[in-house]
Amino acid sequence: MEEGHATFGASGWRKKDSLLTDILRVGLVGAGVFGGYHASKIAEAPNVSFQGVFSADPLRGETVAGRHGVTAFEDLETLLDASDAVIIATPATSHSLLVEAALEADCHVLVEKPLATSVDAATALADLAEAKQRVLQIGHQERYICDALSLFDLAEPPERIEFVRHSLPPRNGRALDVSVVWDLAIHDLDMLALMLDRQITLETARGRAQLGPQMDEVAARLSTGSCAVDVSVSRLSDHPQRTIRIGWRKGEALVDFGARQITVEGETPYAADFADAPADPLLLADQAFFEACRSDRESPIPARSVLTAIDLAERIERTIAQ
Repeated sequence: MEEGHATFGASGWRKKDSLLTDILRVGLVGAGVFGGYHASKIAEAPNVSFQGVFSADPLRGETVAGRHGVTAFEDLETLLDASDAVIIATPATSHSLLVEAALEADCHVLVEKPLATSVDAATALADLAEAKQRVLQIGHQERYICDALSLFDLAEPPERIEFVRHSLPPRNGRALDVSVVWDLAIHDLDMLALMLDRQITLETARGRAQLGPQMDEVAARLSTGSCAVDVSVSRLSDHPQRTIRIGWRKGEALVDFGARQITVEGETPYAADFADAPADPLLLADQAFFEACRSDRESPIPARSVLTAIDLAERIERTIAQ
């Protein structure tokens, strides 16, 4: 999970006045559901000072800030000036501009997925982070679970993989600013890129919209030549499902994330147990981010490591739009 990350020196982070201390000042941008989760991690982290919250919705910002006894900032610039690092948990279409603003303000950044909705924009942000010598970590914390389940270290290359991620319609229109590709499929595309680590070709893609102008269901067929991959995502389901089916010549394994169960049929080189999966991957990701900001330790989910997934997502969107 450390693939493609820039190496930071011993002075991997600095305060705005260039005085290094043991306390990392962290701000939060966004006060929705995930913003609330991150707020709790910031507040409980050792050697971290929770500076406050900025939200485009002042009432939400005040609610989250009040819950933790910190400042609800009225503008982004003031929060960035008061922080060494920020966590961005806002609607996907705002990520790119907010990350750029934070990096230009010399802040380290952890941003929820996706980093951007184009590979060109994502690459530019990765370049900027390296030029600024700032940590830029992406919120693909599901990697911790998949890593614990040995999905990134399969003993034999599979011949087929099927990703299914179906969820209930989002409450209060959450995430409808982007299609289900950026909302849900980006997780599976990220896993796929790390599982195969080979050139991936998009063969077919189709989708439909129901809740608004953006696609709410998408099915795509991808391939590496030796491995066929099907990805099915939906936010219209009445029955949530999140599985990965991996097939070899003599057998297959079904990883059911909802049931936290792995079923193996036939002969396979795969063996894993959900007992090894972390209970709180978000906590692990946030802790790793804080440590990377204050030391020369690498971020576990650096920006460059997500570029393949973003490229695949962009290609799926473009293919369906044609």
